[in-house]
Amino acid sequence: MKIFFICPDFEHPSGGIKMIYTQVKILREHNFEAFVLHFNTGFRLNWLDIQVPVVYMDGNPPISPGDTVVIPEGFPNQMKGLTAGNLHKVVIALNLHYIFEALPPGESWRQYGISAVITSSDVMAEYIRWAMGVSRVGVVNTAVNPRLYYPQPDRQKLQIAYMSRKDLHTPHIRKILTARGDTYRNVEFIPLEDLPEAEYARVLRESVIYLTTSPFEGANLSVLEAMGCGCICVGYDGIGGKEYIVGEGPWQNFVRAESMNYLDAAMLLHATLRKITARHPDVERIRRNALATAAQYSLRRERNDIINFWTEFQAACRLPVPQHSYQAG
Repeated sequence: MKIFFICPDFEHPSGGIKMIYTQVKILREHNFEAFVLHFNTGFRLNWLDIQVPVVYMDGNPPISPGDTVVIPEGFPNQMKGLTAGNLHKVVIALNLHYIFEALPPGESWRQYGISAVITSSDVMAEYIRWAMGVSRVGVVNTAVNPRLYYPQPDRQKLQIAYMSRKDLHTPHIRKILTARGDTYRNVEFIPLEDLPEAEYARVLRESVIYLTTSPFEGANLSVLEAMGCGCICVGYDGIGGKEYIVGEGPWQNFVRAESMNYLDAAMLLHATLRKITARHPDVERIRRNALATAAQYSLRRERNDIINFWTEFQAACRLPVPQHSYQAG
C-alpha cells in the first residue's frame, strides 16, 4: 500500500505543511511507501529543508486500488471526489476552524467514507470524535526540534515576536502600548513572516516574549517552539493550546488572556514587560516550566506516534505492515 499526503500549493511557512512533509519523511525511513501529493507540477517549497518524493495531481500520480490518500481537513471536495479505485481515505486535521469553515452545511465526514483521522492533540481528537462520529482518531504530537528551538539567554532582546499570518489582535495591542506613552511604547514587535525555518527559530531565540492572538489553533506548534526558545508566551490558548498551556499556579508556563479579549491581552503583556525588566521571580519560573513543556514534544515521541498510527491503521485494514524497528513510547 502506498500513502499519498495531499498538500496544498501554499508557498508560505505553515505548521500543517511541515507536519505533512515530516510524516512522509519518517514513514519512508521506516519502509512505508509514502509521498507528498501537490496539485500543480513543479511546485516546490523554498522554506522547508525536508527532502521527500513529491508527485502531482495533474501529472498522473501512481495511485493504485487499495492505496491510501491523506486529505487535509479543509478539503471536503477531495474527500468526496476520491471515490474510484477502492482507496482508503484518511483526514489530517490540525485546526478545528478549518474543518467547519470548509464543510458544506448538512454534511459530515461520515458521508465521505473517511477511514481514520490524524490530529495533533487529545483536545482536537475529542472534538472530532464528538462532531464527526469517526472512531479511529490518532494523535501525533508534533516535535519541537531541539537543534533549532533552544534558549540563548545572552542573545535575548526586549522585543516581541508574533506570527503575522495568523495574528488577529497584535496591531490593536501595539496601539494600546503606544497610547500609554510609558517606557514600553517603543518596544519592537517582530513579525514572523515568510522566513526559512532556521531564521524563524533565530528570531524566537532572540525575543523575550512571543505574543499569540490567534483564536483558532490545533496544537499551536509556534507556541511550543517559542517555549523551547525560552520566550515568555502571552496571549490566547486558541482552543487547541489547552492541551499543554497552564495559565496559573506553580506550573504556569504561559501568560493567558481571555480569548478574543485584546484589552486583557494588552494589560497582561504590559504587566509581563514590567516583570521582565524588574527581574521578577515569576518570569524565570514561567520560563522554566515552558522549557519543560516544550521538551515533552520530542522527536522520538513524534516518530513513535506516526509509526504507531500507521502500523495500527494498516493492521485494521488487513494490509501488509512494513518491517521496521523503533522504540515504542
